[in-house]
Amino acid sequence: MSRHNNDRNNKRDERRHDDRRRSGRDDDDGSRSRREHHRSSNGGGSDMHRGMSMGGGPQRGAGSFSGMAFTESELMGDLPKKKFTGRCRLFVGNLPNEVKEAELKELFSPHGDIAECYLSGKGFAFLRMDTRAHAESAKEAIDGRVIHGRQVRVRFAVHGAALRVKELSPTVSNEMLYHAFSHFGDVERAVHIVDEKGRPTGEGIVEFERKPSCNEAMQAIKEKVFLLTA
Repeated sequence: MSRHNNDRNNKRDERRHDDRRRSGRDDDDGSRSRREHHRSSNGGGSDMHRGMSMGGGPQRGAGSFSGMAFTESELMGDLPKKKFTGRCRLFVGNLPNEVKEAELKELFSPHGDIAECYLSGKGFAFLRMDTRAHAESAKEAIDGRVIHGRQVRVRFAVHGAALRVKELSPTVSNEMLYHAFSHFGDVERAVHIVDEKGRPTGEGIVEFERKPSCNEAMQAIKEKVFLLTA
């Protein structure tokens, strides 16, 4: 009987010990969970460096490039005001063959200054206006107009030196994106896209003045580490 009571007491003590051990483990798990939640609520600490990739490619970092660090002032400087960029370039189609360059410039010049006018001689042309607003004005006014019996079509030309970046940290601004990618060449525009509520989407667009600069940036993102930090 005494042995039976001892066995029962031992089992009760073991259960108490197991309960205390589980309770301690639960407390540790709860503390760890609270710490992780706290880090998440405060931007994730060092996790503020989010990966950046292109078009779903390999993850990259988004403030140094291949060992080159960028200072905060370099990344946060004001954006320069640029004219005659790729976003101001218009495609003009369905032109009659008899249209001359001088006539085309005369048609568009009331809407702003023209820096480029390429007439193909095959029914289409490209013009570069001084600002995006002036290009939009010209497009709205001239698209659909009949010239020498033909209805002219005006569209914004495809930007041939633009790339899309993904997995940007919410803290990355347009200025940071612009100055970081300027390492590869002159940047016309850099935008961290936001949704309808103004929240960063993690995707951005960078437009270069020249195609080689765009190609160099694309290659660097594919092969090397590129970090943007706030």
